[in-house]
Amino acid sequence: MIINREDFITEMAKRNGVTKKASREYTEMFLNTFFELLTEGHTIRFWRLFSARIITSAETNTSVNPNTNPNERMKKPPYKRFSIRLSKGLKEEINEIMNDEEGQ
Repeated sequence: MIINREDFITEMAKRNGVTKKASREYTEMFLNTFFELLTEGHTIRFWRLFSARIITSAETNTSVNPNTNPNERMKKPPYKRFSIRLSKGLKEEINEIMNDEEGQ
């Protein structure tokens, strides 16, 4: 089942006894702060959950450009990408849940 942002806000409100308006405000505050900190160059770590950061990749040689000499390699310029690394504990918990579901 896929939970979109609105479904998440509804569930958060229901499970925590707050209004959907308050839940929406908290969710937006969290996400805005999360992304602002990432773009400022911070690494965000939630102990036993994940670590997230923006990484700048190095320039690399990539595939051949079909419009030029077949021996000429194109260069891929450096670019920024989002990286998230799940904690070992969270990976184990997810695997446990998935294994339990497969066994049913």
